[in-house]
Amino acid sequence: MRALVVGVLAVVLGVFLLASDAGAEEYLGFNEDAVAGAHGVSPDHYAGLVRVIGGNAIRTNLDWRLAEPDLDDWAEGWWSHWRELYDAALARGVVPVFVIGFAPPWAADPAVECEPPFGLPLVHVPKRTCEMPPRPTMDVEWAEFAAEAARRFPRATLEVWNEPNTDDFWRPAPDPDRYAELLTLAYHAIKAVSPSTEVVSGGLLNVRRTDPLKGEVSVREFLSIAYGGLPSIEGSADYIGLHPYPVGAAVGPRSRFRRAFGDLRSVRDAHGDKTPILVTETGVSTADLIAARERRQATAIARIHAATAAMPDVAGVLYHRVVEPRDSTRNPREHGYAWLRFGDSPLAPRPVFCRFADAAGRGYPGCS
Repeated sequence: MRALVVGVLAVVLGVFLLASDAGAEEYLGFNEDAVAGAHGVSPDHYAGLVRVIGGNAIRTNLDWRLAEPDLDDWAEGWWSHWRELYDAALARGVVPVFVIGFAPPWAADPAVECEPPFGLPLVHVPKRTCEMPPRPTMDVEWAEFAAEAARRFPRATLEVWNEPNTDDFWRPAPDPDRYAELLTLAYHAIKAVSPSTEVVSGGLLNVRRTDPLKGEVSVREFLSIAYGGLPSIEGSADYIGLHPYPVGAAVGPRSRFRRAFGDLRSVRDAHGDKTPILVTETGVSTADLIAARERRQATAIARIHAATAAMPDVAGVLYHRVVEPRDSTRNPREHGYAWLRFGDSPLAPRPVFCRFADAAGRGYPGCS
């Protein structure tokens, strides 16, 4: 019981500090599908929910496939969706964190198969099937896309790719050298247009052992190659992105969650780099817990927050996700990450949302 009380006090203190004294290098918020009215929630509503928990950031994809479906033809409809989130977030004191990446068909390697075929409308392509880098002859176009994102959204933070150490987001297989090339190109293109725009390297999934059959490269191996190559990723990001998802609710010293930070630091520090870490995704799904699921989720998130708040080189944490997906049947695990229930008005809170809202002194309907 005493350990639980200490954990609760730690998370309350951590949330309070981030909410009341958030500096340029401190982030607290959510990773979410926050554009185009996703899950029945407007961008302004999403930004407001971030503020309720004392947060200051919301992360979502700015997908190159949607932004430029044809060469040199910006899809202004999609850019307007991102603009809506950008404006709504800034109006509420929330930083948009846009994940840029994912080559459109015309820029990708045609030799890499993607199922279903690219000929199908993108809305019908299952998630995580067609995320590929551009072929090298399209590097100029990639840099132009990164620069365009910075030109249109200079006050956003731009994260270059998502989980490039997994084949879910890098087909046909993760390639740290190629990722280093794309990060370097994007970084310089962004800074040339907007020097103050902060850049995050693509959040790495906390893989401990490289497994080609699973399409995964460990954090340690991926960073060792990306730092050691030409170009090196050193100096090409303001933050190193990390996705330290725990196994169940385990966040102790020997947990997969904690070891992810150690793996990252071992490589970063060996290269004399001092770039801070930004956790751009983490969370605990009720589908992974055995009993008292929502209460255990709240306790686990409290421990995550207390742990990261005590790490001087961690600039902040973005939690996945704020609202249950509109479709609750296809992926129970994804549904279980949410802090609010879908469909109610106001959105009904789970205990984890109430814990953060209460700690921030904001209050929320349904919370005591």
